[in-house]
Amino acid sequence: MLERKVDALLSDHRQFVEKNRLSLEQKIKEKEKEVFRQLHDLLTEDLQCEQINQDLQQANNTLQAELDKEMKEKSLLSFQSAQKSEKIHLLEEELKTVRHFLKETQNYAEEMKRNEGKKPSFLPVCSKVRKNPSSGRRTENSQTLSEGDAELCGRDEKVQAVRPQ
Repeated sequence: MLERKVDALLSDHRQFVEKNRLSLEQKIKEKEKEVFRQLHDLLTEDLQCEQINQDLQQANNTLQAELDKEMKEKSLLSFQSAQKSEKIHLLEEELKTVRHFLKETQNYAEEMKRNEGKKPSFLPVCSKVRKNPSSGRRTENSQTLSEGDAELCGRDEKVQAVRPQ
């Protein structure tokens, strides 16, 4: 009887140990699944982060290219603006000169009206040779001046005496 009780206890103990072993194996399998799931999630997040980093780098490269393009356009526009400003300045100077010669011509015409009976022996002509900025060709502008206005011609201008017709 004692042997039976010992055998029964050993049998119960074996069943208890086997049950615990199976339970522990089940828990280990569940933990492995959980760890693999977490590892999969981390790898997926890592891949997503890598994709996001690549997307960000591509967006950064695109923005840098656009910025470079904008800077070149700005530089070109600044250069063109400076050229236009210089051209405007030259045209303003030319306009000032033309207005001055127009005024002198008007003064000369008034003087001629006052002195209708008298004819001068010569009329100075002021010729200005300049380069036409749009065509690149050289042109010559001539302006007939009174004798006293001949000194108004600049250094790139020449004065010629012509006989009146």
